[in-house]
Amino acid sequence: MSARAKKARVYDLWHLSKPPADPGAKPCGHRRNGKPLYPAKLHDKGDQWQVRYYPHGAAGKEEKERFATKTEAERRKSAVEHEMNEGTYVSLDAGNVSFEILADEWLKGRGADSVEVYRRHLRVHAYPVIGRKTLAALASRPSTVGKWASGIEASANYKRDIMQTVTAVFAAAVDDGLIKRNPMKSRQVSKPKREKKKIVPWTADRVGTVVAALDHLTPRYACTGVVGATSGQRQGEIFGFSPDDVLWDAGRIKVMRQIKEVRGGGANRLIFALPKTKETREFPAPAALLRGLKAHMEIWPPVAVTLPWGSLDGEPVTVRLFFTTPDGMPLDASVFNRLVWKPSLAQAGVIPAPVSRRYAAAPDDGMHALRHHYVSALLSAGESLVTAAEFIGDTLRTTAETYAHLMEGDGSRGVAALDRSLGGSVDALRLAVVC
Repeated sequence: MSARAKKARVYDLWHLSKPPADPGAKPCGHRRNGKPLYPAKLHDKGDQWQVRYYPHGAAGKEEKERFATKTEAERRKSAVEHEMNEGTYVSLDAGNVSFEILADEWLKGRGADSVEVYRRHLRVHAYPVIGRKTLAALASRPSTVGKWASGIEASANYKRDIMQTVTAVFAAAVDDGLIKRNPMKSRQVSKPKREKKKIVPWTADRVGTVVAALDHLTPRYACTGVVGATSGQRQGEIFGFSPDDVLWDAGRIKVMRQIKEVRGGGANRLIFALPKTKETREFPAPAALLRGLKAHMEIWPPVAVTLPWGSLDGEPVTVRLFFTTPDGMPLDASVFNRLVWKPSLAQAGVIPAPVSRRYAAAPDDGMHALRHHYVSALLSAGESLVTAAEFIGDTLRTTAETYAHLMEGDGSRGVAALDRSLGGSVDALRLAVVC
């Protein structure tokens, strides 16, 4: 025998279901089926129609929803009956948690490599606008989410990244049964097309100008620019670079770690971790880099720094570092960018002078620009994308997608090479031309 179908009922909250016993009671002026209606306690207070149902059977809690019109109430009645009997019903209370609370819980399950990026997306761009709104409110009004998304002030690519993070949070809410639909997938939320922007590497002259500005403003950190431009290391890898990673006699360097910023105890903290791709690497070093490092160490000897490895509760590891603060602390990327890198960019004329002590955004001119210059120098010298990927510690696919356009040509070099390699053989042939 099949289970009894679950039903919902529609009630008129403004009017009594039958005339009152009091003969002196007066009708409200409304009529139904030609008969006068009598006002209830909620007459003219809030929405008139209410849908009531027991999603978990008569022994469970009764749910109640109000609507302005009978048509809306009847539509909800049909929908909720279908949901209850198909097993897809989501409790009205389930989505009463705020977006920020759920997102913070979602962050706890993210990997150490990506959690800070996601946290920044949420804290800077999502929480100020939709953080305190409930999941239920956002899911029932996708237009609210669409308005938030359209107001994000960022490049098209970064805006897409932010929206993907928020989409993932709502997807978790759907999976947990807190809401039925992901509002980010509504037609009212439009994502910008990802821009395929080709990088324009810094020239050697620009690198030299920026390094000179570093040397002029903060000579202690001038060699960070040399390391970036001559080894292609990421900023965190430069900050975690040690004299023990240099094979001085062999003219090679190893990239063994990075310094990462993670969230803990309500503040940002630093840890040691493997490079971004989880793999160490070793490759030849230019003689200029080795000379620069030796000169740097003569003025600023390496400092031993102890940080947890891999996570805030990881095993403490001590490493001698080339670059630290004057008081021997590890470098923090956000502080370094604000107090060292951007002033040097302004000094070099890469970005405008600050206005009210605030520097302009420089999304294409961070320390990563030194890495781009390094790869462009390798490719210009005839090294392959495979070699470049190996040296910078990235996948061949990513390296090709990012830098292949630097190898573009009109084919003349290839044609000339074929002429040189096969021209003599062709000329030696005795070909009869038949007209």
